[in-house]
Amino acid sequence: MDVDNEIPHDLLQPPEAPQDQPPPSDPLQRRAVEVEEVLDEDSPDHRWVEDYPGPAGSVYGRSQGTFEKYREKQEERGDPPWYPFESEAEWELARWLMTSGVSQSKIDSFLVRQMHVPSEAV
Repeated sequence: MDVDNEIPHDLLQPPEAPQDQPPPSDPLQRRAVEVEEVLDEDSPDHRWVEDYPGPAGSVYGRSQGTFEKYREKQEERGDPPWYPFESEAEWELARWLMTSGVSQSKIDSFLVRQMHVPSEAV
């Protein structure tokens, strides 16, 4: 197949760029990419500081967090530190099961077989 015989020769040549025309003023008509250098806003040279009109970080009072409130009620009831577990050994076992990396399905299987926990509860 001879390409020169099938396609006109003038279509194979790239179009000539106009030499005397200035670049278009509309940025959408420009063909070249222009990059504008902009300083990074996160640069350490550009910090933005604003004075706070009042005392920032003031302590207006103290309050108990959720854990402290729960622990206080637990102590008032006379519950042991490992409550709601029956014993410290049971609490240690639960702690180990949760931190050991054993899969949840293996933990469930253990609880059903060894601890006699009904499978519906797991």
